[in-house]
Amino acid sequence: RPGMGRVLQATKDLSPGELILVEEPLISWVNGKIAECVSKIQKMSTQQRQQLMDMYHLKYGEKARFDSCEARMEEYRALARMVPQACLIPDDAPDEHQDAGPPWAATYEALNVMKLNTHCISSLPWEMQEVDDVQRMLPQGAPRVTRVALFPLASKAAHSCVPNCVWTTQNPYGHISYFAARPIAAGDAITMSYVAPASAAPTLERWANTAFSKDFICTCPQCSGPDATRAVKCAHCADGVAMP
Repeated sequence: RPGMGRVLQATKDLSPGELILVEEPLISWVNGKIAECVSKIQKMSTQQRQQLMDMYHLKYGEKARFDSCEARMEEYRALARMVPQACLIPDDAPDEHQDAGPPWAATYEALNVMKLNTHCISSLPWEMQEVDDVQRMLPQGAPRVTRVALFPLASKAAHSCVPNCVWTTQNPYGHISYFAARPIAAGDAITMSYVAPASAAPTLERWANTAFSKDFICTCPQCSGPDATRAVKCAHCADGVAMP
């Protein structure tokens, strides 16, 4: 879609509560464990790597649209340079990929796929120990560590602060499930909120969040309209409010 890239689109009318999709992760890891993530990518099949790199990302040489996101991308470039020369491009890759920048360029592109497309997921019982081990290595009071994942289709859902679906990974298999939150017509984009809880935060705060984490600002109906979170009682009306 113009301005959105590849997104999920409903192929039929959907009713509230209807299951949209169930999907297993393409890759999952503990957030912050970059070495684990790169190691798993190196073990992927050619088809899996194609699915990974089909997701939206900044290619080597491209600059993020927002300075806050670009600063993080520079950190990823530095990390990518530290990866051994056995990079993420397989030996049988087409020539245009073999010559696409320095040896670490493929690692950099894979890392920014992770930044721009991941979901936080629930840890399965046998994964909790690894999460707890990472948490203990962080300073006291640090944010709670979580597992994150990429999904071939689910990770392509577009963002909206008033999404038309809800999702969960609360199941014994680590799969993700999308359910319609309201009626969705055939042809509509499937949307979810990348920031939580989206509706409770002021518009500028939501924009800062998505600019940093996803390199865009939202133009959904809530972001395009008056900001109800900054409303004040009107001095001239008995029951009115004023909103910027």
